[in-house]
Amino acid sequence: MNALQMIDAENPLLKPLGEYHTPGELSAVLGVDPLEGVDLRTLSDKKRWMLLNHMKLTFEPTESAIEIVHTLQDMIWSQYQLINPLIAANKASTVELLNMPGTLTSMRWLPTFADAVIIKSCTGFGKTFAISRFRALLKRSWAHKRNPRAGWNAHLQIPCIVVPLPVHRKAILYAILAAIDAEAGT
Repeated sequence: MNALQMIDAENPLLKPLGEYHTPGELSAVLGVDPLEGVDLRTLSDKKRWMLLNHMKLTFEPTESAIEIVHTLQDMIWSQYQLINPLIAANKASTVELLNMPGTLTSMRWLPTFADAVIIKSCTGFGKTFAISRFRALLKRSWAHKRNPRAGWNAHLQIPCIVVPLPVHRKAILYAILAAIDAEAGT
């Protein structure tokens, strides 16, 4: 299967992601103007003063913010396309993984890739707000119903988690599992 066929293939994992946005579309999608549609001329002085507090929620995406969000979006979409459960080879490797005996430390290594991004820059750059706007576009979790073609009776999909990098690198696994538990409600 070539890359274009993978993009065009039916894939239940892509549904919770909503619409794919090009970098040109992201500016409009990510931007926030809390005063949009508000006729300021009709407001009392009291309401005008109250609305000043909402101005801090304004977000005009910078080129860097759009690049961060587009990178995250591409990473998530490409991984879900690569693990499409409706493709027989992908389904077989998932079933093999689920049926492996032993514990996580005793299992053989499966040469697959996990994607992650470390986003760092100076304080006040807009990293946190850009990521939170992107996450607002996604469903936090998606409970798939029974799908015999995909090989599951139920499936909980968590498209994106944000994990602060702990002081000790050994704690990253705990932080990831805690974030998954929080999203899954377990």
